[in-house]
Amino acid sequence: MKIITFLVASIMCASLAKAGLITEGTIQRLGETQSSIDLWGFSTSGGDVTFDLLSWEIEATTGLARDVNGDGELAFLDTYIYLLKNDGVLTQDDKINRNDDSPTTLGSDGSIHYYDSFMSSNLTAGDYFLAVGAFGLSMNEILAGINESAFYPDSCADGIGEECDRVRSDHGDYRITWTGDVSLTQNPGVVISAPEPGTLALLSLGLLSVGLSRKIKRSQNTR
Repeated sequence: MKIITFLVASIMCASLAKAGLITEGTIQRLGETQSSIDLWGFSTSGGDVTFDLLSWEIEATTGLARDVNGDGELAFLDTYIYLLKNDGVLTQDDKINRNDDSPTTLGSDGSIHYYDSFMSSNLTAGDYFLAVGAFGLSMNEILAGINESAFYPDSCADGIGEECDRVRSDHGDYRITWTGDVSLTQNPGVVISAPEPGTLALLSLGLLSVGLSRKIKRSQNTR
């Protein structure tokens, strides 16, 4: 029984460690060069946390337009992200890290261009923000709540599969794949995939029942 219990615990820990959270959001064009900024709030009990973004819908090698998120449209941006400490009052001092382009992680989440941002950080337990905006995003703009220097979102004048002739779009969609111990506390978009603790619980109960059944049978056989 101890072996079965240990096995259950090991499987649960491994499953939770591999489980990923996937969310989607939209950046709105607010003017000639202005665009919105999303603040995703999350908490963690500590450890490595990874943020992998997917947005750009033009292949880096061919220049062809691709619908990377499967939403039937071409609406994307050159993402820019900031990791911030959430201590109740957002200031310049809350900046931990930032990222614009990430050529070394191309394709890790379906990305077809290095304009998609990526960040991995070892965090202490606490509350944080992930700020998502378009290229040119600064801390001053995050604090003001508007990106004043954005050249995006964009779209393509021709359709999917054609060479992209970039044109302005009124919005740009993005996806975040979160890896690590993350619980969302502020969600400006939608959750499209999340760990399923119910499934893990059912698996655990099933394994425990198998172990208990075997123990009962052994006990009956020795009588």
